[in-house]
Amino acid sequence: DRLAYMMKDSGIGLLLTQAALLERLPVPPQVQSLCL
Repeated sequence: DRLAYMMKDSGIGLLLTQAALLERLPVPPQVQSLCL
C-alpha cells in the first residue's frame, strides 16, 4: 500500500525495475515500466 501511494503521489511517468519484481509492484496504469 505504501508503494502504491508513493507512486501515485509522486506523479512518476516511468518506473525502472526488474522483471521479477514487476509482478509484485502496484504500478498505476498511466505509468510506463521498463525492466532492466
